[in-house]
Amino acid sequence: MKNKKIIWLHSHFNYWMGGTKYVYEVISELKNDYTIICAVEDFNQFSDNKYKEIGIKINRLNFLSSNSIIYWVLMPAMLLIDLFYLKKIIKDQKLNYKNSIIISSMFPMNFIAKLTGLKHIQLCFEPFAFFYDDEFISKFSIPKKIFIKIIKFLYSPLDFIATRSADKILTLNSVTKRLMKEVFDVESELTQAGVNSDLFKPYISKRISDQYKNIPIVIHSTDYSPIKGTDRVISAFAIAKKKAKNAKLLITSTIKNETAEQKLKNQARQLKIDRAVEFLGFVDIEDLPQLYTIASVLVQGSSSLKSGTTSMALPVKEAMCCETPAIRPDAGGEDVINGKTGFLVDPRDTNLLAEKMTLLLLDDKLSKKMGKLARKDIINRYTWKNTTTVFSKSIKKVFI
Repeated sequence: MKNKKIIWLHSHFNYWMGGTKYVYEVISELKNDYTIICAVEDFNQFSDNKYKEIGIKINRLNFLSSNSIIYWVLMPAMLLIDLFYLKKIIKDQKLNYKNSIIISSMFPMNFIAKLTGLKHIQLCFEPFAFFYDDEFISKFSIPKKIFIKIIKFLYSPLDFIATRSADKILTLNSVTKRLMKEVFDVESELTQAGVNSDLFKPYISKRISDQYKNIPIVIHSTDYSPIKGTDRVISAFAIAKKKAKNAKLLITSTIKNETAEQKLKNQARQLKIDRAVEFLGFVDIEDLPQLYTIASVLVQGSSSLKSGTTSMALPVKEAMCCETPAIRPDAGGEDVINGKTGFLVDPRDTNLLAEKMTLLLLDDKLSKKMGKLARKDIINRYTWKNTTTVFSKSIKKVFI
């Protein structure tokens, strides 16, 4: 099938986070059967190096991406720039309706994909949060809320048209499948996120072991956006620490945001737990499984049921694969089995979140028992090969 080509169109690879990692893992599998041409508006050096390792060149389409306010102010121009460079790639690579398809993520890349005229598979992690997620939007300041309303009025019709006209729609899980039906009245096929169980497995080096010896650990992953609920996790940890007195909260991040980090540090200081909360920043891939392994529990703080941040939760699956139970909201219940491999708790219920956190911090035997069951379950149900199989079947159908 190497004579068949796939353009993978994504907004940006500026942060090594859930959606970006998902795309990378699927491309890593698909490249064995198809010629993959990766095109994004922007990317960082880390992502560039990761793709070079698997023999894929990232093509840059723009000088800005959708994580910039300026991009949205200049949206018509940005779309034209994206389309110009994408069509240049299509021409240079001699791509056409018969030998090529395009896989896009959500808005605005789905609309750009539609404008190419190629057959189109849309991978939708969630209905675009800035248009459809009220809880996500509510976290912003009043000026930003007004700006979001304006861009929704102007551009959500384009999102609707692009999604409705895709040849095939893939999404994450039953939660996002339901949302795609509610928002766009379209059917979508489930893919599920996978986990690399050879990388994410129980392992602790002497360095990490010595650093956190005899310390019960809570671990949490954030990108500092309000939707992640890191403030909720800190508040619940402050309650848990009253009983688990020598416990620590380790916070990893996929994005650097000094202002947001300082605000959370101030919160920890006000709660008098600042010495027990460590902000680790972006953690090297070699250390991340070790930090999961030493933890008694991973806690997810997001709650919006319209957010892929809540429903996909790749760090939850990765931690569970390292034999660490997880506490997360019941967003479909597709990874954590409540009471067996972790707990399903609405993180807005601070006391209940703290109660379950305390239980796993104080009962090491229970934490280890749940963790072992968690790894077995994740390995059985969530592999990138399973995810890629769904893509492969869809690609073959679209090529016919």
